Amino acid sequence: MSSFPDGWQPTQLRDSGKWLSGGTPSTTTPEYWNGDIPWISSGSLTNFRLWDSDRRITDLGAEHGTRIVKAGTILMVVRGMSLKTEFRLGIAQRDMAFGQDCKALVAGPGIEPEFLAYSIAARSQHILGIVDEAGHGTGRLNSDQLYAVEIGVPTMAEQQAIAQLLSALDDKIAANTKLAVTAVSLGRALYRSAINRPDAVSVQLRNVANNVAGRYLAKEDYVSDGPYFVFGSNSVMGRHDRALQQGGFAVLAKIGSYCGNLRWSQRPAWVNNNASAIVPMTGTEPSVLRHGLDLIDMTPHRAGTGQPYIRMESLFSAELKVPASDVSSKVAPILESLSELEVRLGEENLTLASTRNALLPQLMSGKLRVKDAEKVLENAGV
Repeated sequence: MSSFPDGWQPTQLRDSGKWLSGGTPSTTTPEYWNGDIPWISSGSLTNFRLWDSDRRITDLGAEHGTRIVKAGTILMVVRGMSLKTEFRLGIAQRDMAFGQDCKALVAGPGIEPEFLAYSIAARSQHILGIVDEAGHGTGRLNSDQLYAVEIGVPTMAEQQAIAQLLSALDDKIAANTKLAVTAVSLGRALYRSAINRPDAVSVQLRNVANNVAGRYLAKEDYVSDGPYFVFGSNSVMGRHDRALQQGGFAVLAKIGSYCGNLRWSQRPAWVNNNASAIVPMTGTEPSVLRHGLDLIDMTPHRAGTGQPYIRMESLFSAELKVPASDVSSKVAPILESLSELEVRLGEENLTLASTRNALLPQLMSGKLRVKDAEKVLENAGV
């Protein structure tokens, strides 16, 4: 007997649309890369709405070893380290290509694409439960088990109403994210203007910041209620006794496939052994350190066939260009206010995402109807 309301059709994912596999054009052929077509991989599939990627291919690359999908196509990670802790999926907002670690799903007749994407997202915990290991700790989703996952499909009108309500939350998250990126860009431009003055000075990174190495975190240390963030799977913040008790520091992935990625945390956080925290010393403005680090070369080293890594000793010997003290005292408050705006928008996004995640399984099971969900949002001031 179906657990869905009357009028909802139980449907397995295998019957919800057309499934497609991706691929990777030869990375040794320059003519295939650095074009205009976003190429989504397990590492770059980090947003629900997919507009772009850190890697792009050319039209020639699209003809050799990969596949182009249209806007409205759902993409999901089916192989990768990230499957240990999260199930990533998104919906293409433009034509794009994707790698073999992802699957694509084109919604079938009678199913609204965004509704389908949200329906799959609502089954994330179940899907994570069927992940097995492909070796070297890499997670893998068995296609037959994935295709057998069941969702409920109501009338098109109700599908559209549910998708519209959830999309409103994601649209606000996207707008906040865009504004936060603008704040960071303004801060970066102001900082570069300040250090282009003739009175700017250079100091070694070791004289203005400390290197706090992370430690091993077991799988049970990882938590979904944070505070944490992810460099792929290589730098997940989790609960442990080695805690940084205040925000305002950088986290650098120092080994592995995401080596060289640098993130800034305004919140308390826990760092695993694949990363280090770069913590400003007393007297160093965090906002100055943040933007100064952006200008230091973080290119990883590689020894033979081993994993890429950052030589932390060399990094902390690097010269950091900073504004003169009188200039710093003027720009630091502006940089700090921009950082505070970024943090406020980030905190609002956490609330919005939490609200969406709470509504998602209720709406997708039919236990909560759209009108009731709208009242919940109104009462919560969202």
